[in-house]
Order: sequence, then structure tokens, then C-alpha cells
Amino acid sequence: MIYSSSVTGAELVAAIKSELDIIPLPSDGTFVRWLCSLEQMVWSEIVRMRRVATLFADGGKLLLDGISVPSDEDGVLACDVCTVYYDGAQVMRGSAEEGFLFAPETAVWHLSGEREITVDGMESGYATVVYYARPVRRTELAAVIALPDEFTELAASRLKGEAYRAANEDVLATKWLGDYNQKLDAFSLWCDRRRPGGGAV
Repeated sequence: MIYSSSVTGAELVAAIKSELDIIPLPSDGTFVRWLCSLEQMVWSEIVRMRRVATLFADGGKLLLDGISVPSDEDGVLACDVCTVYYDGAQVMRGSAEEGFLFAPETAVWHLSGEREITVDGMESGYATVVYYARPVRRTELAAVIALPDEFTELAASRLKGEAYRAANEDVLATKWLGDYNQKLDAFSLWCDRRRPGGGAV
């Protein structure tokens, strides 16, 4: 399940706009873009919540659109995949060139499209794909923020920093982005403590 706060993007942005000392204020569309970017980055790079799916490979192609995801998660992209298993063994990750060199003696998986990976050395059969979950990409402010409640201030600091940077207020931008980086470090430690194996990804 994706972490979610009790605060919507609209509520957070309204509070931020009341505090910002810049004219004109960034548009709601700009805040949507900044908040979406933050949520996607945090889930891809910090949270890294693993999911496991089984897919049938036809000619070594694994189509990630075949993975059914919960309603609060985005579809799986090739860049979300971290590990592939086939025939009871972990498949080596490499490039298309390495797949050409090592397969079929050694199976090699690599990205072959935005929503497709290829396992060289595997003709057909079932493979297990391990990937990192991400929240649905934000297109408006109404949805709740995809962070635990205790870390919504992380998002607030990032949005304030971006707003001041866009207004060329470098001192205030540096202050709020520095605050964001400190909160991001704290969130990273919080996530590490909740991972199996004490933080190993």
C-alpha cells in the first residue's frame, strides 16, 4: 500500500500560498508538476517499496503492462524493475550487447522499451519480476500527498523552495531547499528502518 497523508495537495498548496511573499504566485498547474516530481522521485529513490509479479515471457520479452497494480499505484515502467528471476535463479542485469555476448549460456535482462524488458537466453516461460512501486502520477491537487503525515512538511519545504527559486529569490530558495534536504535525509532514515534486513535494498 502506498503511504498517504491526511493532507491533500490542495490543502498544502493553499497553506503555502498564504505564506509566500512573492508576486505573482505560481499557478496550481506548476504546483501539481512540482509535487508530482517530488512524489515520483521519493518513491523511486527513497521508499523503494518492493513488489513481486510473475509474467509469461514470449521470446524473452516481458511486457510490464501485464502486471496488475492496486488503484493507488502507477503502472510498472522498465526503470522500476530491480531484479528478475527465471528458472529458479536470479538473472544477471546487463545491456543488450552483454545479452548478445553471454546468452544463452548466461541469461541477461535489460530494458527494451518504456514498459518492456528482454531476457536474453530465455525463449518462453514464466519469470518473476521484482519492481519498486510508485504512486499514480499526480495530475491535480485534490489527491492526498503520497507521504506519511509526519513527512508532509518535507513536501512543503520543497514547494516553497521551488516557488522562491522560480521568483529568483535565491536566499529564500536556498533556505527552504536546505530545509527540504534535511527532511529528506530524515525520511530516508525512516524508510531504511522499515526495510527488511535493516535497510538493505
